[in-house]
Amino acid sequence: MNLKGIGSSWFENRAAALIDGLRRHELDLVCFQESTIRQDTPIYNQAREIGAAIGLEHSVFSPYGNPAEMITQDQGGIALISRFAISDVRGRRLPPGHRGPSDSRSALFASLHTPRGKLGVVTTHLSWRPEEAEIRLMQMGILLRELSKAPWGQAVDKYVLLGDLNAVAEEPVIQTVSERMTDAYRTAHPNEPGHTWSILNPLNRGLDSVDRRIDYIFSDRSASVRKCEVILDRPAPVYPSDHFGVFAELEW
Repeated sequence: MNLKGIGSSWFENRAAALIDGLRRHELDLVCFQESTIRQDTPIYNQAREIGAAIGLEHSVFSPYGNPAEMITQDQGGIALISRFAISDVRGRRLPPGHRGPSDSRSALFASLHTPRGKLGVVTTHLSWRPEEAEIRLMQMGILLRELSKAPWGQAVDKYVLLGDLNAVAEEPVIQTVSERMTDAYRTAHPNEPGHTWSILNPLNRGLDSVDRRIDYIFSDRSASVRKCEVILDRPAPVYPSDHFGVFAELEW
């Protein structure tokens, strides 16, 4: 789920809509993009607050590292909240988009200690501009290479890769991942578009864009996809974010 930070009336109504929507699902793990930590008194950690509200007590955060944010009280980044204890955490800086350091990108590696052993998690947020397909492919190449080297400190045989990849299914970066991993939504819905970005969402009003699927959950080939749906795609009473969420139930 891309949270769109703490702007656009987050505290007024978006937070409640998001939390109410997430509570309808039995969640073990949620990964966020555009999550924010506000260096205030007290510190406000957006992902941790959501986790506390829905019963996921473990959380980690990795900042984007954009220079403009480093001189403000708000730090944007990617985050993970979990029902299970987290270890082997590592942030990975990725090559920035065309705008250089002002469009810094990162990934977060972590292990979840589930009752059935370790689950490796990689969550990321790739460059967003349509013309940056080659940069997205480079960013993903780095992640796939490091994934194959067991970045969690020891080998894991169960893992997921998920996030806001900012690419449609026909783009080389998605085709490259799909050659190695299972696209949960496409497995569950071979012929449905599964849009996670819609111009009907008021938070996207005025943007020159089209409806598309750009948020993904991938799993290793040994996992079975029991279900996968686009969620939080209706106003209740407002849209929780400019993106919709993706929910999957996976079984090993």
